Amino acid sequence: MRALPDVWVHRRPAGASWGPLDDDAPATSGSERRKTAAPRTTGWHVLTVLLRNEFRARYRSQALGILWSLLNPLVQTAILSFIFSHVSAFPSAIPTYPVYLLIGVVVWQWFATAINTATQSFI
Repeated sequence: MRALPDVWVHRRPAGASWGPLDDDAPATSGSERRKTAAPRTTGWHVLTVLLRNEFRARYRSQALGILWSLLNPLVQTAILSFIFSHVSAFPSAIPTYPVYLLIGVVVWQWFATAINTATQSFI
């Protein structure tokens, strides 16, 4: 069985960083290894890493990518605005109804997605 190394290696697109596994152990130095500070382990750093990974995973397999996040509420607002302004028997009396509707659609989709994602995290 192979022995564990003395240092950890964290590989990222910007480059690799090395550090000691124990707090007491000094970082190994060498021409091929850079000595860097320990990674940030604050709550904000963990949150940004998780959000970045979730964002990449969500839009990786979609043809339109992040554009879909903008197009979906706009198309839904256009359809609902047309239906409730022209087709409906009770037209809206609000002068800026599409803007009012867009705000409602974006807030509702954010709320619904947040609740759905939060419940999936318990699974």
